[in-house]
Amino acid sequence: MDKAEFVQKFGEPPLQGFTIAEVPSKYKRFDVFFGEDGKLSSLNFFFDSDDFEHMMDAVREKYPKLRCQNSSVTNLYGARLTQTECSLDDQTGKLTLSRFVNDVNTSSLSLYSSKMLKEMGSRQVKRNKDL
Repeated sequence: MDKAEFVQKFGEPPLQGFTIAEVPSKYKRFDVFFGEDGKLSSLNFFFDSDDFEHMMDAVREKYPKLRCQNSSVTNLYGARLTQTECSLDDQTGKLTLSRFVNDVNTSSLSLYSSKMLKEMGSRQVKRNKDL
């Protein structure tokens, strides 16, 4: 999707009051990023982890090939929690959905274009060479 299509459908970024699958953004503002070619390159949507199951069901309905994996994590107080991380890769990019990011109250839905992933990989290789 290019920026003109995005703006026509959703409005000019940064967006306020934005929802995905009727789940509101946890933060007031929601930013998306476009590449030099004007195409959507990435978005990071943060939402309350209480809405994770609903979001996962909605994403799975639209993208049935979404694959999820559970693992066990421990918080600072010693409580064991189930972390769920889902992803879908194709030729256009990667979608990820994570139950916990930053803290146990925040989940995320992220989308990165193939071009952005390639650029991030190149930057990482360059950083590793500098070590």
